[in-house]
Amino acid sequence: SMCAPLDGDTNQDLDDSLQTPITGLDNSLKAKRACHTGYRKTSGWVLPVGKMIEGGYMDPDQWASEAKTESVRVDAETVEKFWDDNVCAPGTTEFGPKYDDSGNGEIYNGEDGNGGLCKLCKGDCSGNDPYAGYYGALYCMDNG
Repeated sequence: SMCAPLDGDTNQDLDDSLQTPITGLDNSLKAKRACHTGYRKTSGWVLPVGKMIEGGYMDPDQWASEAKTESVRVDAETVEKFWDDNVCAPGTTEFGPKYDDSGNGEIYNGEDGNGGLCKLCKGDCSGNDPYAGYYGALYCMDNG
């Protein structure tokens, strides 16, 4: 299970970052697992990422220049960095998360092909990935 114990007990098999409890949409989520319904999907991306930015837990300005260098949308770069690549946010929009010379959206799997928004995805990180959608995001959290 991806959830850390809330009663103070720890599991020695979990790494230190997973031993701290999740307290809400705040810094307690940093470097844990992020399983989104899809890139820029309303309930699985826009709302939680927007709340994290609004609350000051994520800072898109911090990653804007790196995102531009990598031809990645700043929201995608910010999510990738906040969760240390421990993300599955499958699919694309017309404009991202990564974009080509024409500005068309492409899958973003990081500089080395094993990160970005796809590291935790089970398949090809497309909208058809087994971890895409509502059920897929739950499977991602459970199976991770």
